[in-house]
Amino acid sequence: MMSLLRVAAAAVLLAAASAGSAEFPDRPVRMIVGFGAGGGSDLIARLIAKDLPALWGQPVPVENRPGADGMIAASAIAGGPADGYNLAVITNGHTISPSQRSVPYDPVESFAPVILVASTPNFLVVHPSLPVYNVKQLIALAKARPGALSFGSSGGGTSAYFASEMFRQMAGLDMVHVPYKGSAQAAIGLLSGEVQLMFGALSTIHAHIKSGRLRVLAISSPQRWAQEPNVPTVAENGLKGFQAASWYGILSHAKTPPEIVRKINADIVKVVHAPALNQSLKSQGFDVIANTPEEFREVIKSDLVRWAAVVKNARN
Repeated sequence: MMSLLRVAAAAVLLAAASAGSAEFPDRPVRMIVGFGAGGGSDLIARLIAKDLPALWGQPVPVENRPGADGMIAASAIAGGPADGYNLAVITNGHTISPSQRSVPYDPVESFAPVILVASTPNFLVVHPSLPVYNVKQLIALAKARPGALSFGSSGGGTSAYFASEMFRQMAGLDMVHVPYKGSAQAAIGLLSGEVQLMFGALSTIHAHIKSGRLRVLAISSPQRWAQEPNVPTVAENGLKGFQAASWYGILSHAKTPPEIVRKINADIVKVVHAPALNQSLKSQGFDVIANTPEEFREVIKSDLVRWAAVVKNARN
């Protein structure tokens, strides 16, 4: 008799959970971006948030909370309600910061990974006033003027910064780091001449390259990128083994019901694979990934190990 009661109770709970998933969302779902407007994570958030209401029948406001390399946004999710109505849009800075400093959450256990949306290579760009047209010339100039060149980044815990730091280390350069609160702000710093170079996502710097306001020297991927085949890699310019890409994903609170996480994942997959949005992402330099929550969790865990080694080397 007791086993029958347990089966009945389990059936009731399963039905309730399924009903809850089917009803989600019944109010606005907020996306919190840990960087300023205009950067890669902000662009992805706004593109997805524009199309999700057609599936959900609810608005998806985007809120920028820049600072601390994305930790402010992540903290808001880790310390918020576990209902799926607040989502953090993160970069792989989420897996770098814990190796640099104390963070107010566990980068794995405090969150429910929802989806890794896309990745993008970083492009090495310089201000056009700098008299260099390839990586070898940049290295030669930096060596001739130690400490005179500065590079911008979207923050000291971001992959764009570590692309620059790896470049500096591998080339044996003395350059000054200037952190900003987002990649768009770093690009503005470069355009204004505050810094002379940076690694940035194509989504942030593409218009400036096309206008001639910035000069692209190389790409951070191990092979040339199909969408920009004329841009050489850093590796083929003498720094063998150099590679550094950025990715963009979405997290929810760790205790968000799994059925809600799966629904958000499935609906975002539909949105990013819709032809118009998919082409928009690709045209702005993103490679769409759209994996499962379980696959995203493994990416986070493996990246924590990989970046810990990079951070250790940066300190030594």
